Amino acid sequence: MKILAQPTEKPTAISSNGYLFALLSTVVWSSTGIFVSHLQTDYGMKAITVAFWRDFLAAFFLLIIIVCFSRVSLKQIFANALFSLFFGVVTAFFNYFWTTSIKLNGVSVSAVLTYCSPAFTALLSFIFLREHLKPIKVLYILVGILGAAMVSGAIYPSAWQSNAIGIGTGLLSGLFFSIYSIMGRLAANRGMNAFSSMFGSFFFAAIILLFLNIPDSESLFSLKNSLNGWMTLVLLVLGPTISGYGLYMLSLTMIPATIANLISTLEPFFTILLAYLLLAEKMTFIQWIGGAMIVLCVLLIQFTRDF
Repeated sequence: MKILAQPTEKPTAISSNGYLFALLSTVVWSSTGIFVSHLQTDYGMKAITVAFWRDFLAAFFLLIIIVCFSRVSLKQIFANALFSLFFGVVTAFFNYFWTTSIKLNGVSVSAVLTYCSPAFTALLSFIFLREHLKPIKVLYILVGILGAAMVSGAIYPSAWQSNAIGIGTGLLSGLFFSIYSIMGRLAANRGMNAFSSMFGSFFFAAIILLFLNIPDSESLFSLKNSLNGWMTLVLLVLGPTISGYGLYMLSLTMIPATIANLISTLEPFFTILLAYLLLAEKMTFIQWIGGAMIVLCVLLIQFTRDF
């Protein structure tokens, strides 16, 4: 899952490699839920524990990268400490709700629900950033929300009785991801580069999640001496969390942001495919229709923004 680039970014040169990097970043990102599900199912890790270690290790590795290759990012972090704190709060809650949604709803449904965030983002941007909201975009948002309801099962009264927490958690993950996206845009407007904004958000998110883990501190080290478990955590961070974003940013130097964002809409479908092949998860016909409506909503919102 990524913060989509703004269409003002321009590539230095159009290159076919840019399409490859954008596609690779999408495939790599789509494996995030698989890693999280594996840690929760096979190693018994709690959602909040997975969220903490992901944020903590991401901040740790990003700090190494910053110290070695991007010292200017350190100045940006200190200059925007308060902003990064708020960014971290949003990141902490998003990661918690998303990992919980994977536990309750499965990887496929959680990925699709999170992808309805552009609809929430458009609404929040209208409310808080005073961005213009065209009537046609309101229609697109309603299509996305209806699609989310179909994917989550919220259109069925019985689903609210059996999985109300799962539905609520899934929708909250989409809402907080939309806030996360807006915070990413605000970070760029403040002159923060990708390294500084990511490190700040992960660092403060890890601190917040650490405190939330205190009531059940033993679960923090539930992996104990499981080498495979710790390696899975490290792969989650170095793979989807950091490398996925790096590939995406690299693609933006070769192709327009509009095209890179368009390619990224394939992410939920790659996630569904991986979940089917590796976890034997299946979606119903209604959920597929809802998922298609969400992707259509994303494409239409992107189209109206760019053109």
